[in-house]
Amino acid sequence: MKKLLILSASILLVAGLTMYMYSRMVGAVPFLLLAALFYWLAWRETKRGRIKNS
Repeated sequence: MKKLLILSASILLVAGLTMYMYSRMVGAVPFLLLAALFYWLAWRETKRGRIKNS
């Protein structure tokens, strides 16, 4: 439950940061941050062994 709360808070923080950066006209930075976040999440899932090769 604690991990889900931390992950949810992180996603909300990134979403808020994205909206702030778009209002400041630096729209490419949020895409870079989201790409890094999704890469990290995929890497973590792969290391746990949840994703298996066919």
